[in-house]
Amino acid sequence: MDRISGGEPAIKVGLDAVKKQQAKFNYLQARLRTAIPPRTHCPPENDEGLIRSLLHMALDELKAQRPPRYRQIILELRGADLETVYTELLSTFSRSGTPEERDISRRYLTTLVQATDRFPEQFLQQTVNDISAMRVDGGGFSDIFTGRLMVNGKNKFIALKRVTMFPRTSQSETHIQRMYLEILSCMSLKHTNIIEVFGLYKDATSSYILTPYLQHGNIRAYVPKIKEKHAYYGVVDIIEWVHALIVDIAKGVKYLHDEYIAHGDLRGVNILIDGNARAVITDFGLAVYVNAYSSEFSSMRDGNYKWIAPEGLGADGATRASVRPTPHMDVWSFAHVCAEVSLCPAPTNAKC
Repeated sequence: MDRISGGEPAIKVGLDAVKKQQAKFNYLQARLRTAIPPRTHCPPENDEGLIRSLLHMALDELKAQRPPRYRQIILELRGADLETVYTELLSTFSRSGTPEERDISRRYLTTLVQATDRFPEQFLQQTVNDISAMRVDGGGFSDIFTGRLMVNGKNKFIALKRVTMFPRTSQSETHIQRMYLEILSCMSLKHTNIIEVFGLYKDATSSYILTPYLQHGNIRAYVPKIKEKHAYYGVVDIIEWVHALIVDIAKGVKYLHDEYIAHGDLRGVNILIDGNARAVITDFGLAVYVNAYSSEFSSMRDGNYKWIAPEGLGADGATRASVRPTPHMDVWSFAHVCAEVSLCPAPTNAKC
C-alpha cells in the first residue's frame, strides 16, 4: 500500500502532462480546422505533423502574399513546438530546393526569430574556448575577438564579432533584429566567396557572431602590402592577381543576388582574404531580402556614402537610412570596389 500511495503523485503528474499535451493538440487542431476548408483538411496524427502542416500552409500563404492566417497561428507556438518549425525551415537549406524556396524559408525564419526573440537552438554555440581578453579589431557597432571552437571535430581558430549593445530602446531592438538577420542570412548561404557563420554565442553580457578568423584581414589593407612585397612580379602579373580577386567578389555578389539578397554595404573593408588568397564577402549588417515587404526593412546604421549609389543619397549627399538597398545598388558599389582594389588607395581617398 505504501508503494502504491507513494506513487500516486507521480502518476497524477504524468496524467496531468498527458492531458495538457492533448489539450494543446486539440487547440492547434481546432485552429487548423477553422483556417482550412473542410474538403482539403486531413488531420495530422501528432503534434509534429500538425505543426509541419501549419508551416507549409503558412509558407504558401507568404508566397502568395495573402493575409497572415496560418502565420498568426504559428506565432503562438513556443518551446519544442517552435523548434519543430525551425527544424523544418532549416531543412530547406540542406536539401536541393530552388532559390525561391530558400528565399521564402529564409524570410519566414528571420521573421519568426525577430517576432519571438528566440534563436534556433541548433545555431546556438554553448562553448567557445580561449577567448582573447583584448579585441583584435572593431568599430562603432562591433568589436572583434578571437577564440577556439570545435567545428566538425576540428578545433578551429575563430573570430567573435561582439555586437555592441545599448540600453533597451527602439534603436537597440532594431540593432538586435539586424544581428539576427545577419546570422540567419549567412548561415543559410553556402559559397566559397561568402563568409561562413558558425552560429551565435552568448555570455552574461554580450552576444557574439562566430566566423572563421581570416588572418590576412580586409582586401583594402591586403592588396597594397602584397603589391609592395612582390613588386618584382611585374605589372602584368599583379594585374592578373588583382583581377582574380575582383572575379571572386563578382562571384560572391552574383550568388547573393541569385539568393534574393542585397548586401547593402559592399566596400573594401567588408571583403576579407582567406588562407587561399580568395576574396570573401562579410558584414551583412545592412543586408536585406530583396523580395521582403518594405515594412520588414529597417536600417540600424548608414552605409558609407562614397560607395552608395546615387539613389541612396539625399540632396545634401548624405546617406538616406530609409532607402532600401537593392541589387542594382550593390552593382554600383561593386564598381567602386573594383577601383578601390585596382588603384589603392580607395576612390577619392575616402576613409571608411
